Amino acid sequence: MVSRQDGIERRLRRVLLLGLPAVWLVSGVASAFLARLEVDELFDTRQVTMARVMMASLPVEEMDDHPHALPPMPAPSLLGRAQLEDEMIAVWDRAGRVRIADRGGRMFPRTPARNGFYEAEFGAEPWRLYTLYDAPSGWQVTVGQRLAERNELMLDASATPLIPWLLALPLLLLANASVIRRSLRPIQAITAEMSARRADDLRPLPSEAVPEELRPLMMAGNALLGRIAGLRQRERRFTDCAAHELRTPIAALRLQWDRLRKRPSIVPADLDTLGEGIERMSRLTSQLLELSRAEDRTAISTPVAIDWPTLVAQVTSECLPQAQNRAVELVCNWPTAGTGSAWPLAGDADLMQILLRNLVDNAIRHSPRASEVVLDLRPAGLAVIDHGSGVAPEALAHLGERFFRVEGDTTPGTGLGLAIVGQIARLHRLAVHYRATPGGGLTVELEPQTALVVATPPR
Repeated sequence: MVSRQDGIERRLRRVLLLGLPAVWLVSGVASAFLARLEVDELFDTRQVTMARVMMASLPVEEMDDHPHALPPMPAPSLLGRAQLEDEMIAVWDRAGRVRIADRGGRMFPRTPARNGFYEAEFGAEPWRLYTLYDAPSGWQVTVGQRLAERNELMLDASATPLIPWLLALPLLLLANASVIRRSLRPIQAITAEMSARRADDLRPLPSEAVPEELRPLMMAGNALLGRIAGLRQRERRFTDCAAHELRTPIAALRLQWDRLRKRPSIVPADLDTLGEGIERMSRLTSQLLELSRAEDRTAISTPVAIDWPTLVAQVTSECLPQAQNRAVELVCNWPTAGTGSAWPLAGDADLMQILLRNLVDNAIRHSPRASEVVLDLRPAGLAVIDHGSGVAPEALAHLGERFFRVEGDTTPGTGLGLAIVGQIARLHRLAVHYRATPGGGLTVELEPQTALVVATPPR
């Protein structure tokens, strides 16, 4: 896939739109140049031949003093398509008198010292002249041709083959654009198929209708999808096995610990240490599984409206024993009648319960005894507020990172609770803000960031 760069179709169209007219322009210039060479060669040869024939036909002895005009102009019906005014001729004797000339030839100058071709202007029009001077007899013959005639013939000769090609150029461009679009349609179909899929949809892409050039790419992509599917399957099997194998010994340890506590010969401090280790292992296992479950998803497949009263009641009942052990009071503030209803959020109720439980649990563990933890439900968000020791400003930016713990914090924990909160919040397109509570403590706020992305349900 091409990021900010031009796509294949756009590059091909640009090459055609610029290349074909450029080729036509270069061809036109080259054709005009070659046509001009041919026209000049043709008419220069004609002027030289005409002058030589005229010189050869002149008498050796002097003619009479009266100038001889050329024969009268034939009738228009006998001229065909001739343009006689575009070519003129003049003949001078030794004394410089015009002896033979047509109507326009009298304007040519007599230049006995200037033999050959040269250009001059007569009547504001450029002419090409050829002068032939015979020194022994003193005769001079000048044949002139209007340059406009040569230019017209040159344009006709070069434009005749180019005009049909120019007329066909738009059709050629449209045909090429259509061919490019049709040729790239399989790539667009593959792109649409990949864009519409969920992240966990690793089925092979259909390759039956793919062009031969794309088939190796499709085969390599399908092989990669197969390897990813195998890795995901092994990861899920490992997660399931780890969950089963860890829960069983933890349950056995809990049972043994309960039995040991009933024996008077056991030192209570050892039992407390054993209990804390077991509790930490149980908590770490649960949070790892919750984090793995949250990271395994990229979107909410079937969002439902969150029932906040039910959700808060469930979280409160789960966290109440821990709060009672620490003499922490759980307070829930609901929007008043004049400020609107509770936050209308659609999402996954189970994941939101995990998120809220981690926030409340984190607040309880960091709250001093005989304090309170406030769950503040707002019309467009919620906040969990504690009044503990708080977090240093430089550490606020790192909250939510995996296994991050504030320096000097001795509260039992794994550093995964807020990471789980961040992952579930991202799934629901929620922003998480960490702020210092006035008077000491930490306030965690959640608010909508963008519209929730709804995944397509699995087929």
